[in-house]
Amino acid sequence: MIAPNEANCTGCTACQTVCPHNAISLNFNDRGFLVATVDKSICVDCGICEKTCPQITSFIQEDLESTYAFINLDSNERYKSTSGGFFIAAAKIFLEKGGYVCGCILKDMIPMHILSNNIDQISLMQGSKYVQSYMGDCFGKISELLKQSIPVLFTGTSCQVAGLKNYLRIKRVDDAFLLCADFLCHGVPTTRIWNDYVSYYETHFKRRALDYKFRSKRYGWGKSALGGDFFSYFVYEKSGERIDDKIYYSRLWRHIFFSNLCLREVCYDCKYSSLNKPSDFTMADFWGIEKINPELDDGKGCSLIICNSTAGSDFLKTIRNAKILSINKDDAISQQVNAHHASLSNHLKDAFWLDYNNNGYAFVISKYFGYNARGRVKGFIKRVLFQLKLRYLY
Repeated sequence: MIAPNEANCTGCTACQTVCPHNAISLNFNDRGFLVATVDKSICVDCGICEKTCPQITSFIQEDLESTYAFINLDSNERYKSTSGGFFIAAAKIFLEKGGYVCGCILKDMIPMHILSNNIDQISLMQGSKYVQSYMGDCFGKISELLKQSIPVLFTGTSCQVAGLKNYLRIKRVDDAFLLCADFLCHGVPTTRIWNDYVSYYETHFKRRALDYKFRSKRYGWGKSALGGDFFSYFVYEKSGERIDDKIYYSRLWRHIFFSNLCLREVCYDCKYSSLNKPSDFTMADFWGIEKINPELDDGKGCSLIICNSTAGSDFLKTIRNAKILSINKDDAISQQVNAHHASLSNHLKDAFWLDYNNNGYAFVISKYFGYNARGRVKGFIKRVLFQLKLRYLY
């Protein structure tokens, strides 16, 4: 087996799950990323892990790429979603069929994938989670359900989808009852800085974090929202749940995420940052819909759905209580950077990690993300001007 490291491992767990000798484990490296580790005293070099790894063996669907604008007509479901509410509409169809849904939630502020047929748990999967999730034993559980012909909807990054598909192929499990959805992915930040981000909030502000909204629609969605569609905040405990959307620190994760300083190394050379996807459909915000079809831009969210397989295209036709409009592919992806190439590495990345390891979290959020006296003042002013609709939030 090729020795895995952060530059060629996605942490998807496929190799660990498929290994017949339990020779592979996933362990956190010094940057906080799960990386596969091979116990050479157990490994017999059978090569099954390499055939399963989404970095070594790609899994690409047939080349359909039909593109649609999607709006869930249930206003409450759309509001709770990051964009147009496609995921929850699809999930409910699977529940009606007696199926399960696998997706990412924050459990005790830790991002992880779960498999469920409970609508309350599935609702927690709604919304973007801008940090890498842990897959746990989901691949094995999905395999067992599919063997019983129980429908499963899996949602995750493209590399997670490819890892699952390869795993099922190697295990010779019929995936006729499986549909997979991925998204146009910017990359995944380290859980190390996420854990520090949450811990600093709880310690510094003396509040117990219950949840985090990576993107809220409290101030709208799309161009008219003036950046409000990327409004993020903590939900904390105080006589119940309270929203903490005033302080600058609550909005800091967006700066950390888009800085490209702490993404997984493999993300800077992602082989799935294109329209060649392993999923049945790809989800994204429909940026630019206000120019393509202004009638669909009501400031409440619109999804871009790219169907990558006949199964995905056929499934889309079964969704009711939704507005679905076919859109020219080139127009649809014109403002989607990660449909064309991977996120670019920040030239300060090495210096950032050196400072992080030597000086700690508080030092790097001040130096690299502007969380200092000057940054907090600027953040406050921007927040006020944004509230008055005089400038873009960020």
